[in-house]
Amino acid sequence: MVLRNLGATISRDVNSFAMTEIKRGITAQTLIGSELTYADLAAFWASMGEFNMTTMICTPDVMAKILAMDEMKYCIGDYMAGGTVQTPYGVTLVKCPQLTGGIAVGIDQSSAVEMVLGGDVIVDYDKLITNQCNEIVCSVLAGFSVLTSGAVKTLKTTK
Repeated sequence: MVLRNLGATISRDVNSFAMTEIKRGITAQTLIGSELTYADLAAFWASMGEFNMTTMICTPDVMAKILAMDEMKYCIGDYMAGGTVQTPYGVTLVKCPQLTGGIAVGIDQSSAVEMVLGGDVIVDYDKLITNQCNEIVCSVLAGFSVLTSGAVKTLKTTK
């Protein structure tokens, strides 16, 4: 149980780092109106130009707004069948609590981001005799880089 929790914590931290690196230096698009609409999603999807938006990573509040849209009511079957939600455009929606500021990040998985690992997961184990408690330290060395700038777009969903 402890190792599962530790793995989940490392995964969340890697996701947070990835989102920070991915959105660095990218100017976010703004909404057409004052609230997120299906037209905003369509314009965001179309803004990828020559790239194909395959995944949209959203904050939980943005994900809730998207799922509440009338156009999304027929997409729930995808979740029931495979555990993922896709828009009518075929974009897979991913909830990422590590994102902040009400943004959505659209990426083309084939050419957007590269993850470079510096080695395996490092696990150190030590026992402190004075306190009689065990310590386990896990770390991973990872880096992210945007391969093609046009393959990553961000949408700011608040004005």
